[in-house]
Amino acid sequence: MISKIVTDGDTLRTDTTADGIYYKENGTYVLEYDNKEQACRTKVVVDVNSVTVTHTGAVETCMVFKNGYTHNANYGIEYGDIDMQVTTERIFVDVDSEGGSIELWYDLLLGGNPSNAKMIIEITNEI
Repeated sequence: MISKIVTDGDTLRTDTTADGIYYKENGTYVLEYDNKEQACRTKVVVDVNSVTVTHTGAVETCMVFKNGYTHNANYGIEYGDIDMQVTTERIFVDVDSEGGSIELWYDLLLGGNPSNAKMIIEITNEI
């Protein structure tokens, strides 16, 4: 699995490569992996029209992505919670039992600070 997040062009770029588990459950594809950079467990649930990304551990948050949808949440860190708003501009999902790719374009308002972001997740089902 390779995850890339680009905000405001290339102002901040985060690349993560991790091993995890990928499976199908109740009609959705699920990817779970340990994000060592953020010291958290990440779970990505891919449904027909949405993608949900949940972090648990040192970072606690849940982001729901659907075309044109605004999701209000908290971004929890050890010093407290920060208000977060995610407005999805566009999602592209091409996954099957072997893996695939997910692309999410969204506006992020984190603690009152706006940014434009793109998240790309590449899933390979290697044994």
